Amino acid sequence: MLKDKPGTTAATELLRQTYLTREGQLLRFQKGGFLPTLKSLYQDQEFLSTEDEYLGGQRLFDIYTPASQDSPTFYQNAKLNVLIEALGGPMLETLQGKKKAADAIKEAVAAYNAKKGG
Repeated sequence: MLKDKPGTTAATELLRQTYLTREGQLLRFQKGGFLPTLKSLYQDQEFLSTEDEYLGGQRLFDIYTPASQDSPTFYQNAKLNVLIEALGGPMLETLQGKKKAADAIKEAVAAYNAKKGG
């Protein structure tokens, strides 16, 4: 979303309702299979009682809830796209055996700092 554009307020409200409300999280899960991003919902009765017909009626959150307790908090920075772009090439070269991991990290950090302006 961009600041101060015609659709900014509407887009912000859509995201707020979709990601920051129980109802929005439940709808995302029911319609798209997206797991909740609000940790508290892993204790919510409606999520806990959800069964998956494909998995023989298994209650999914019998698995997801314990796993969520060990999951760290994930913060997404506005510069995440810059980081992903900076890591892409060096990481691929490392996986192809063309570059040492330490060199790839140095290159990615330099690219990130150059692109983000820092």
